[in-house]
Amino acid sequence: MNNRAGEIMEAELAACQARLADCEAKLAGLINNPNDFIWAIDSHYRLTVMNDNFQDTYRSTYQVELVPGDSVLEIVHPHMSGQWRSLYTRALAGERIVEQHVMGEGERKQFFDVFLHPIKQENRVTGAAVFVRDITAKKQMERQVHQLNQMYEMIIENANVWITVQDCDGCFVIWNQGAEAISGYLQEEVCGNRQIAEKLYPDEEYRLYVERQMNNVRNGHVLDNLYLSVRNKEGEQRILAVNARRIVDETGKCDGISQIAFDITEHDQREKELTSYANTDSLTGVLNRRTGLDALRRMLQIAVQDKTPMCVCYADMNGLKKINDTYGHQEGDAAIMTVANTIIETIRQSDIVCRLGGDEFLMVLGNCTAQSARRVREEIGRRLAAYGQMRGKPYFVSASIGICEYNPVLDETCCAEELLARADRDMYQEKWASVNL
Repeated sequence: MNNRAGEIMEAELAACQARLADCEAKLAGLINNPNDFIWAIDSHYRLTVMNDNFQDTYRSTYQVELVPGDSVLEIVHPHMSGQWRSLYTRALAGERIVEQHVMGEGERKQFFDVFLHPIKQENRVTGAAVFVRDITAKKQMERQVHQLNQMYEMIIENANVWITVQDCDGCFVIWNQGAEAISGYLQEEVCGNRQIAEKLYPDEEYRLYVERQMNNVRNGHVLDNLYLSVRNKEGEQRILAVNARRIVDETGKCDGISQIAFDITEHDQREKELTSYANTDSLTGVLNRRTGLDALRRMLQIAVQDKTPMCVCYADMNGLKKINDTYGHQEGDAAIMTVANTIIETIRQSDIVCRLGGDEFLMVLGNCTAQSARRVREEIGRRLAAYGQMRGKPYFVSASIGICEYNPVLDETCCAEELLARADRDMYQEKWASVNL
């Protein structure tokens, strides 16, 4: 009988030890959760227990190794010592504390849930356990949900706003009433119609530009207030301020693009009238030097981003001083306008031309090789020669044009000013060669 009882007791003891070991393992897993900071103090504010995350974080922040027995009032940052002394004192007085703390500012702001629980032995408080959890990601998610709710309310309150969704292939799957009103195309005419882009953006170069912008969104870029020109069903151009975001599925993979756009055509017309004076050359109507150089920098960014070649062309009129001295400045201005108009008529709509000053012009040809740019140069020369013959002018209008090709795939990183300088040097070589023919 005694042996049997002993066996039962030994079995029960083994079972208890197994359960204890299991609880200890679970407790160790809980304490050393890498997302949480856990420590405990005695009644004299001394550390008794701490998890690895708390110790590692303190070590990396202050280059100090914590050990049991250290005073928690001495290890905390000075500007927080008063706050934590109050928390510890309240917990040691028997109060259970649940608070939320904020650290940092702006993008570095962090949120923490803080729990303090008194430790009691024989109904007497002998210490306190502290549990701190970083809830920054949770707060960010709550903020995003709040923003989405605000966006939803905005959509409901602004039914006349262009709201569309495209799938991964660029086909529209949602086309709201606002988009119908602005474009003139009904939902059934657009959704599933892969040719609708050709109607909205009839210019091929511009359509490719829009497609590149949407591809950037699919790759994770955010578009805010991108101005796009859309042709409606009546053939009118409407200017939209477009905001576009990528839509992802549950795996994080791109599932489409959402767009919210505002028709700003009338506002854009007024703005163009006001800014035209600041951005264009008063004589020729092309971009002025400041705006043209800004456009060069933007075109360079696009070329680098899209990994496509571009050409910078520096044009200098030949013999303008002689025309001014012989026939007067009015005739000289007419010659300058002839060169500007000829350049505009020769280059593509997506290209850039500006007057750098006097008799000098800048052309920026996107997605263009040096070979194509040379054909443009030859065509400009041919048209200028034909103009002089056709108008019967007593002088010839011509220009020397230097070309600099930049290919981000093959060439080293380069700034806009360097490309302009290279084109300028090539222009002088071209001018010198023509003089010595």
